[in-house]
Amino acid sequence: MNLKNLCLTSIVALCGIVSLASGDELERMDSDIAKQYGKHISELFAKDLKDVSIQFDVDAELARGFHSDENGILMVPMKGMKENEINPDVEKENGAGLCYLFMSPCYQPHADGKEIDASKLLNVKFTDGEGNSREALALIITV
Repeated sequence: MNLKNLCLTSIVALCGIVSLASGDELERMDSDIAKQYGKHISELFAKDLKDVSIQFDVDAELARGFHSDENGILMVPMKGMKENEINPDVEKENGAGLCYLFMSPCYQPHADGKEIDASKLLNVKFTDGEGNSREALALIITV
Protein backbone atom coordinates (compact mmCIF):
# COMPACT_ATOMS: atom_id res chain seq x y z
CA MET A 1 0.00 0.00 0.00
CA ASN A 2 1.55 3.33 -0.94
CA LEU A 3 1.88 6.26 1.45
CA LYS A 4 -0.91 8.28 -0.15
CA ASN A 5 -3.31 5.35 0.19
CA LEU A 6 -2.19 4.75 3.77
CA CYS A 7 -2.96 8.37 4.70
CA LEU A 8 -6.28 8.24 2.88
CA THR A 9 -7.18 4.92 4.53
CA SER A 10 -6.36 6.39 7.93
CA ILE A 11 -8.57 9.41 7.36
CA VAL A 12 -11.38 7.20 6.03
CA ALA A 13 -11.22 5.11 9.21
CA LEU A 14 -11.24 8.26 11.35
CA CYS A 15 -14.12 9.70 9.35
CA GLY A 16 -16.09 6.49 9.77
CA ILE A 17 -15.73 6.70 13.53
CA VAL A 18 -16.53 10.42 13.55
CA SER A 19 -19.48 9.89 11.22
CA LEU A 20 -20.93 7.24 13.51
CA ALA A 21 -20.47 9.52 16.49
CA SER A 22 -22.09 12.55 14.86
CA GLY A 23 -24.78 10.76 12.86
CA ASP A 24 -23.80 12.64 9.68
CA GLU A 25 -23.00 10.94 6.39
CA LEU A 26 -19.65 12.19 5.15
CA GLU A 27 -18.88 12.56 1.45
CA ARG A 28 -15.48 12.74 -0.17
CA MET A 29 -14.45 16.36 -0.72
CA ASP A 30 -13.79 17.48 -4.30
CA SER A 31 -10.03 17.32 -4.91
CA ASP A 32 -9.73 20.96 -6.04
CA ILE A 33 -11.68 22.20 -3.01
CA ALA A 34 -9.53 20.08 -0.68
CA LYS A 35 -6.38 21.57 -2.24
CA GLN A 36 -7.75 25.12 -1.96
CA TYR A 37 -8.79 24.76 1.68
CA GLY A 38 -5.67 22.72 2.48
CA LYS A 39 -3.42 25.51 1.23
CA HIS A 40 -5.39 28.32 2.87
CA ILE A 41 -5.89 26.71 6.28
CA SER A 42 -2.37 25.21 6.46
CA GLU A 43 -0.76 28.58 5.76
CA LEU A 44 -2.81 30.27 8.48
CA PHE A 45 -2.11 27.44 10.92
CA ALA A 46 1.66 27.37 10.26
CA LYS A 47 1.86 31.15 10.65
CA ASP A 48 0.39 30.93 14.16
CA LEU A 49 2.34 27.86 15.32
CA LYS A 50 4.46 28.67 18.34
CA ASP A 51 5.94 26.51 21.05
CA VAL A 52 5.07 23.17 19.45
CA SER A 53 7.36 20.18 19.74
CA ILE A 54 7.44 19.39 16.02
CA GLN A 55 7.09 21.48 12.87
CA PHE A 56 7.14 20.49 9.21
CA ASP A 57 6.02 21.77 5.81
CA VAL A 58 2.92 20.28 4.21
CA ASP A 59 1.91 19.67 0.58
CA ALA A 60 -1.54 21.16 -0.06
CA GLU A 61 -1.59 19.57 -3.54
CA LEU A 62 -2.09 16.21 -1.81
CA ALA A 63 -4.81 17.40 0.60
CA ARG A 64 -7.82 15.11 0.96
CA GLY A 65 -10.99 15.46 2.94
CA PHE A 66 -14.56 14.54 3.71
CA HIS A 67 -17.52 16.78 4.47
CA SER A 68 -21.18 16.91 5.39
CA ASP A 69 -22.77 20.25 4.60
CA GLU A 70 -20.62 22.88 6.35
CA ASN A 71 -18.70 20.44 8.55
CA GLY A 72 -15.68 18.47 7.46
CA ILE A 73 -12.35 16.82 8.05
CA LEU A 74 -9.27 17.71 6.00
CA MET A 75 -5.87 15.97 5.92
CA VAL A 76 -2.82 17.80 4.52
CA PRO A 77 0.25 15.49 4.34
CA MET A 78 3.85 16.40 5.07
CA LYS A 79 5.84 17.63 2.09
CA GLY A 80 8.48 15.30 0.70
CA MET A 81 7.25 11.99 2.10
CA LYS A 82 8.56 9.10 0.06
CA GLU A 83 6.72 5.83 -0.40
CA ASN A 84 9.56 3.40 0.31
CA GLU A 85 11.61 5.55 2.66
CA ILE A 86 11.35 5.66 6.44
CA ASN A 87 11.99 9.04 8.00
CA PRO A 88 14.68 8.58 10.69
CA ASP A 89 12.78 11.06 12.89
CA VAL A 90 10.34 8.25 13.79
CA GLU A 91 12.93 7.22 16.40
CA LYS A 92 12.81 10.63 18.11
CA GLU A 93 10.66 11.28 21.17
CA ASN A 94 8.03 13.25 19.22
CA GLY A 95 8.26 11.09 16.09
CA ALA A 96 8.20 12.17 12.46
CA GLY A 97 5.60 14.44 10.91
CA LEU A 98 2.83 12.79 8.91
CA CYS A 99 0.14 15.44 8.32
CA TYR A 100 -1.98 18.27 9.64
CA LEU A 101 -5.53 17.20 10.36
CA PHE A 102 -8.22 19.88 10.46
CA MET A 103 -11.78 19.20 11.57
CA SER A 104 -14.93 21.12 12.32
CA PRO A 105 -15.49 21.69 16.06
CA CYS A 106 -18.51 19.34 15.98
CA TYR A 107 -16.04 16.44 15.74
CA GLN A 108 -14.44 15.79 19.12
CA PRO A 109 -11.10 13.93 19.03
CA HIS A 110 -10.45 11.22 21.63
CA ALA A 111 -7.30 9.72 23.15
CA ASP A 112 -7.32 6.52 25.18
CA GLY A 113 -11.12 6.38 24.91
CA LYS A 114 -11.67 9.83 26.42
CA GLU A 115 -12.46 13.20 24.88
CA ILE A 116 -9.43 15.44 24.67
CA ASP A 117 -9.81 18.54 26.84
CA ALA A 118 -10.74 21.39 24.49
CA SER A 119 -8.21 23.71 26.17
CA LYS A 120 -5.42 21.38 24.98
CA LEU A 121 -6.46 21.48 21.31
CA LEU A 122 -5.06 23.80 18.68
CA ASN A 123 -7.45 25.92 16.62
CA VAL A 124 -7.20 27.83 13.38
CA LYS A 125 -9.55 30.61 12.28
CA PHE A 126 -10.19 31.14 8.58
CA THR A 127 -12.66 32.61 6.10
CA ASP A 128 -14.61 30.13 3.96
CA GLY A 129 -15.40 30.50 0.25
CA GLU A 130 -18.54 32.49 1.07
CA GLY A 131 -16.75 35.01 3.30
CA ASN A 132 -17.91 33.51 6.60
CA SER A 133 -15.56 33.35 9.58
CA ARG A 134 -14.95 29.73 10.58
CA GLU A 135 -12.87 27.85 13.12
CA ALA A 136 -11.38 24.37 12.91
CA LEU A 137 -9.64 22.08 15.36
CA ALA A 138 -6.08 21.43 14.22
CA LEU A 139 -4.02 18.35 15.01
CA ILE A 140 -0.38 17.72 14.17
CA ILE A 141 -0.18 14.00 13.37
CA THR A 142 3.15 12.21 13.89
CA VAL A 143 4.35 8.61 13.72
